[in-house]
Amino acid sequence: MDLYIDKTTEKEVISIKVIENGAPRIRLLGIVEPDTCDAQGILKAVAQKCEENQLNLSNCLTATAADGASVHFGKTTGVLTRLQQQSAPWMIKVQCIAHRLELCLKDAFKETYFTQIDDLLTRLYSLYRRSAKKWRQLKDLGEALEEHVLKPTRAQGTRWINHRRKALVALAANYRSLSVHLLQGADEPGQDKVKLKASRVVASQTALLRQREKPGSYLRPFLNAFTSTSSAGVFEFKGVAISHHSTSDEAFRHQRVEIVNRITDCISQRFATFSTDPVLLAAEIFDPHNMPENISAIEPYGDEEVQRLCEHFEPLLLSNGCNVAEVER
Repeated sequence: MDLYIDKTTEKEVISIKVIENGAPRIRLLGIVEPDTCDAQGILKAVAQKCEENQLNLSNCLTATAADGASVHFGKTTGVLTRLQQQSAPWMIKVQCIAHRLELCLKDAFKETYFTQIDDLLTRLYSLYRRSAKKWRQLKDLGEALEEHVLKPTRAQGTRWINHRRKALVALAANYRSLSVHLLQGADEPGQDKVKLKASRVVASQTALLRQREKPGSYLRPFLNAFTSTSSAGVFEFKGVAISHHSTSDEAFRHQRVEIVNRITDCISQRFATFSTDPVLLAAEIFDPHNMPENISAIEPYGDEEVQRLCEHFEPLLLSNGCNVAEVER
């Protein structure tokens, strides 16, 4: 059995992965509110749900997955460490892949041009969140321009990649209305005055997108919305003129290489266990895609991996009546 733990601010979502009739199944064990949000409180909540469902972790638990928070992955007192110590020393600890990918991108984008994009998205979100008047003006302006205006959203959050995607979709959809509204209010005093930095951002993005042979479903409408004008070095996006700097192409080519390298390095670091952990590597024999096509190669396939898995999970296998010696033959 594999255990999955995810948390909100106050509740823990506990699910399990089991084998039923030879097929893997995901089952929701329960949603529980721990007495405390520390490792001891979460562990108590997990134990309570397992007891309610008559699950003995010491004779069924093989792996546990959770997000990378220290309360889960702390080396000495984390929830997963305590599970290993108290119930299953053989248990494999797996950090949520979705969280790892988000952290990879977050690390890769630090101190790059994307910080300016985030600054723009944050300013727009704050501007229209604080002022109902400005949001109403933007909607009225959108109606006058016959455009459906999306409310600017936060670019940060628990699901960071999706938050950023939604914020960028809103920016692209509202670009014309935002440009007109912000230019109209450019002379207004006070802290709500916002400079529209999007022109250079979008122009630089265009220079990068032109180098993509097959833009995806999100990029294609954005790219198609750009049109050239009679003025040299000027483009239009939804009717708004955008100046194009001569250094944009070269700068974005350089940034693209740098950011791709950063992402690659971050992924290599955060996913290193998948290429170095001997137990995880051995478990790859259960992936049907790894089965050899040559029939003669099937007989010896996975012998070493099965032996390694049997050695690692031997206490668990023996407690469930498995003849380990017979399996390894």
